[in-house]
Amino acid sequence: MREELTRLERVFLGMIARAHSLAQLEQTNRHIFGRRGQLTLALRSLRDCPERERPALGKLGNRIKESLQHAIAQRREELREVSQGQRLEFEQLDVTMPGIRPVSGRLHPLRELEAESVHWLRLQGFLPARVGPLPDRLGELSGRRYGSRLVCSPEWGGWGHQEGMPTPPVDPACGHLLEAVATGEQWTVGQLKGWLETWGRQFLGYVSLRCVPGSVTWARPSLHLLGPFRGGWLAVASAGLLEQGACLAVSLERAAAVRYNLDPGVFQSLDWRFVAQF
Repeated sequence: MREELTRLERVFLGMIARAHSLAQLEQTNRHIFGRRGQLTLALRSLRDCPERERPALGKLGNRIKESLQHAIAQRREELREVSQGQRLEFEQLDVTMPGIRPVSGRLHPLRELEAESVHWLRLQGFLPARVGPLPDRLGELSGRRYGSRLVCSPEWGGWGHQEGMPTPPVDPACGHLLEAVATGEQWTVGQLKGWLETWGRQFLGYVSLRCVPGSVTWARPSLHLLGPFRGGWLAVASAGLLEQGACLAVSLERAAAVRYNLDPGVFQSLDWRFVAQF
């Protein structure tokens, strides 16, 4: 029995040394120390040996068991180091290279233009309010107020077209209006013109802008601010005098069209190629 235990030790040490992966080593471990492992069965068979040989064989079996367990633990650490070295070799990281900046979203062009215009209005002393259609609710407002709404028709002004100017293309779809009302104040047409041009230069850039007489039915007199757009002139904002104050209306789609040189209908598009940019 002593020779059998010594032979098993040599065989198992060779199997442990030949294990080339952690999975193979774990399989060898089960083959040796599992419930039906060869060493386990060999140690159980010691009870069938003569009684006078059992102490010596038991000490030998325990020494072999500890030796194999130590060899398995040592081989496991070696395989882990080899595996880590291979992973580092194939997963090299150059710490001197710049990192990848995470992509963050940005405001939609309409919301961006609206936020900038609202900030400008606040600096002019305007406060938010539910403006609604201007001709219907002016009596409920006091002081300087602004608000926004969605319109469905171009009756607020549309294209500004004067004799001698190029004929503009078909009126694009109307959309969102940003409106401001100042009641209880006396305004002049010159102030309205300066109001419109100041806003236009700040948010549309230093492009050629024109103020022309407007056709707004609820304010007399009125002005349109025109911006150059693909060979024509696009009315991007309107302003008019009221009995006791003045009002301003900005078409965000048209203003964005002049600002970014894009068709106004694009800003209401659901095309994913456009929407994914924001």
